[in-house]
Amino acid sequence: MIRYSRLVRARLKNQIAWGNLDPESSPRDLRSVLISFFSFNFDLAVRVPEPFVLLDEVESELGFLYLRTGRYDEAEEVFSKVDTPVGMFGLSKVYLNSGQQDKGIILLEKLMEFDTTGKVRVYYVQEAFKYAVNLYKEEKYKEAQRIFNKIQKEFKNTLYSELSLYYLARYYYEANKFDDALKSIDKILSNAVDTKNEDAQLIKGYIYFDRQDFIQALKIFNDFLKRYPDSNSTRTAKEWKAMCERSIKYLS
Repeated sequence: MIRYSRLVRARLKNQIAWGNLDPESSPRDLRSVLISFFSFNFDLAVRVPEPFVLLDEVESELGFLYLRTGRYDEAEEVFSKVDTPVGMFGLSKVYLNSGQQDKGIILLEKLMEFDTTGKVRVYYVQEAFKYAVNLYKEEKYKEAQRIFNKIQKEFKNTLYSELSLYYLARYYYEANKFDDALKSIDKILSNAVDTKNEDAQLIKGYIYFDRQDFIQALKIFNDFLKRYPDSNSTRTAKEWKAMCERSIKYLS
């Protein structure tokens, strides 16, 4: 049985490689052949998969072959009929590769509930973050915000969480939602990743300056210069420090 399954899969790969795979008839013929095979009464001494379990596995293989060769319509048709986590994963990859990222991300979010290996989570966070960044650049902030929030909650103390928090902080700051921006910044500065600490502290200083709390802003920029004396943003911090000092002097 296992040998037969391997032969079927090998035949599918050869058909794909030589361009002989008929997208209309091959899946149907494959199903018919396997059902006919299982209709015989064999007295087997070994335990084999249930017929339709094996059928789902082989059809999933067919879907991935379609996917690897860029035949997304055929792959979607096959995976849509395979009601298994593998089928869902294949379908999500079809969506992500064919410009339907929103469908792919939503499907991966559902699939994470069944993920026992962690591989789906890894794939999800990579694709979801990339998609959210594109949404942000397209100024689709509401959709981007939802994904960034999910990433920073589900993947705490990771690079993707840190970057998501930074995008959220930037969005909230530019939208004058200073309290929300400060919440994201505090998470950046207190987590186990320091990739965006410098940028976050600068934004924190900008917020207090915009609030005209020049004394607090000055403390933040002074702290920045002490913590990061060799930063590429040292000049920027010095300029804002000087603006704070002039503002304090003017008000006094």
